[in-house]
Amino acid sequence: MQDLLELTHWLTRIKLVPPAAEAPGVPEAERVRGGAMAGKLTLPHLARVWQMLLKGLGEVQAAPLPLQAAEMVMIRLTHAADLPTPADLVRQLQDGGGSPAERPRTSVAADRSPPATTAVGVAPAAPARSDPTDRPRAFAAGGAVAAAQAEPAASTPNPETFAAVVTLLGERREAILQAHLKNNVHLVRFEPGRLEFRPDEHAPRNLANRLGALLSEWTGRRWVVAISSEAGEPTLSEQDVAAGRRERAEVTAHPLVQAVMATFPGAAIEAIRELSTAIEPMTDGEPEA
Repeated sequence: MQDLLELTHWLTRIKLVPPAAEAPGVPEAERVRGGAMAGKLTLPHLARVWQMLLKGLGEVQAAPLPLQAAEMVMIRLTHAADLPTPADLVRQLQDGGGSPAERPRTSVAADRSPPATTAVGVAPAAPARSDPTDRPRAFAAGGAVAAAQAEPAASTPNPETFAAVVTLLGERREAILQAHLKNNVHLVRFEPGRLEFRPDEHAPRNLANRLGALLSEWTGRRWVVAISSEAGEPTLSEQDVAAGRRERAEVTAHPLVQAVMATFPGAAIEAIRELSTAIEPMTDGEPEA
């Protein structure tokens, strides 16, 4: 919990004073990743996370089972990530003149009013004469409703791989469920609309039901998530570890790396980064490097 508090303070600091990330004593990982995270977060969200962590730290210290208290704080933070800030709530109330939940019910009730019907032998009532100045407002309202109905359809996700499902969970702020899929699930079969996996002993019992309900809600189509007894593939975390080992073995076997290791005894490979090897074509008049 204290590490999370320090991280929140660091992100807030570089959010307010970006040159602080370029200080000589700041590691490269904190500078690069911290700058990327600070760019995606806002000060109201960081302040709320700080307050919740500060309160959660006291709960963890006073709880008879600190680990369970810490897990509850993490769940609280995960679900609070989708909540609007107090300033956004006040702005919605001022713009709409009421609570946000009241406006959709009013529009839906107006749209679902039954059409007028004419009985045999009864003359229909003459339509009321409307003011021509009301037409622009009517057309504007119709355009707003059409745009609101078209927006969700354009942004409906459609994951076509298991990795895309895991990425979608991260985008929708389901961090705990995403972690279970990475660390505690062995993929057996996957196709759009159907997912089979073998969970390990650390996966929650309702993982399949929870994942199927969320995918069906987000994609607008029915998803069948089933548990299989087959061995399946290694977990995504195990695949990442294996890929890292293979990459380190290839880099270690490179002649240039071996020459450096022989020249500098005690040297070690701390990190592996991919550098672009593309060479731009030289123009006339440029000296060779």
